[in-house]
Amino acid sequence: MAPLPLYVLAGGYSTRFGSDKACADVQGQSMLESVVGALTTNRAGAAEAVEVTLVTGGTCRYAELGYTVIRDRPAGIGPIGGLNAALHHRQETLGEGWMLLAGCDLVCPQWAWVQVLLQEAGDIRIPAVAFFGKRWEPMLALYHTDLIPVIAAQLARKQHAMRHLLDTAGAVRVPLPDPLDQLPQANTPDELAHALREREGV
Repeated sequence: MAPLPLYVLAGGYSTRFGSDKACADVQGQSMLESVVGALTTNRAGAAEAVEVTLVTGGTCRYAELGYTVIRDRPAGIGPIGGLNAALHHRQETLGEGWMLLAGCDLVCPQWAWVQVLLQEAGDIRIPAVAFFGKRWEPMLALYHTDLIPVIAAQLARKQHAMRHLLDTAGAVRVPLPDPLDQLPQANTPDELAHALREREGV
């Protein structure tokens, strides 16, 4: 597989968090920087040559971090607007192929998880590969530009649910890495603190 571009969704309103969760402190850095760092560093601790793009509700957010920033397409409809923008950007800049989508609220994700998804992708023509535990986990998943017309049809029906999209696309279901029963995400400060305690074994 060719180099995998990373698109991080950072365009939510963080209503439940009470402040911009992408900027919340995770072990001395912002949650957004923690996600980018974890997903661009391989198991040996070396940085991967990964093109990182942030997808937000407005192009001015996080520009100081030095990454390419693009806007949801369309804005205001949740993560599917970010995924749609990411896939179009991937196709326009790099051509057809796979991309990795991640939410900025993942707590301490691991490059090893991405490797599991990549192993399942292989040369398949199914346009999405995602973890599935109790339900789909769309916020750390592989998506192919072949999914663009599927998203267009879903948006035309005003169906914005990411899990519905994965069902419609017949996405490959990948078991969550042991011992996870769901991916650690933080929509509130309490969820962030709990996830960090879980990771530290407290």
